[in-house]
Amino acid sequence: MDRKGAIRYAGNIYPPEEYSREPTENEGDGGRYYSCVCTRRKCVYVCCYYVNRTNCEESSTLRLNRTIAGPGRAAWSVADLEEVELRGNADYWLIYATPPTWNYMPGHALQISGHEGELIADGSFAYGAKVYAPRTFCINPTDDSMPHVWIKETD
Repeated sequence: MDRKGAIRYAGNIYPPEEYSREPTENEGDGGRYYSCVCTRRKCVYVCCYYVNRTNCEESSTLRLNRTIAGPGRAAWSVADLEEVELRGNADYWLIYATPPTWNYMPGHALQISGHEGELIADGSFAYGAKVYAPRTFCINPTDDSMPHVWIKETD
């Protein structure tokens, strides 16, 4: 912790307003601190369907198209897209789990090839005319270079 109360963890710096402190019985240890890495990075769910869990977490690449058109909007042309490697990228935090909204959201899962859609600057995913919130899709590594994307489709 620095003099202003900021904490560095997992390559991110959390100012005091972005974490909470829970005291412990031993006051000398400073207590436990809680925050969410998703306040600093775009969290992306990675699901390991049909892939061995170890291979899923250690697969060599996790590339998707990302729009460079600006925050919150899908690309207007191919020139507005760039391919981004999500593993080791300081803009993204990978969560190896099924998105939490899938537990209570009605609908069906739709699988597409990763090159068919695009990540948007706010962490959402665009496919066709629709934009899906960050907790409604997950990226599934495959044996080839382009991962699949699973989307929870509600209509």
